[in-house]
Amino acid sequence: MVEDLSRNDLAALPDARPASARELMAAIADAARMACALTDLLTTLREPTRRLAGAGAAASVEVARRRSEEALLELEIALGDVRAAGGRTIRPNG
Repeated sequence: MVEDLSRNDLAALPDARPASARELMAAIADAARMACALTDLLTTLREPTRRLAGAGAAASVEVARRRSEEALLELEIALGDVRAAGGRTIRPNG
């Protein structure tokens, strides 16, 4: 299985609890950059995976690539929504 992330890897992640709209935008933008980097990495792994591990493994890498691309698009939408909120705090109904 995949090894656990090291503490250094975790230190590079954005703060999970931003306190302001500006911090939230920065955190979502960081997450989008990570999703973009993951998409690029998985794109480069497609051919070597097919060649070295076969069609099944390559198909799994392709599904992961598509999902990371979808995540990137959703994060870009979320970033636009945060910008559109203009720092307003959205209160839940109820």
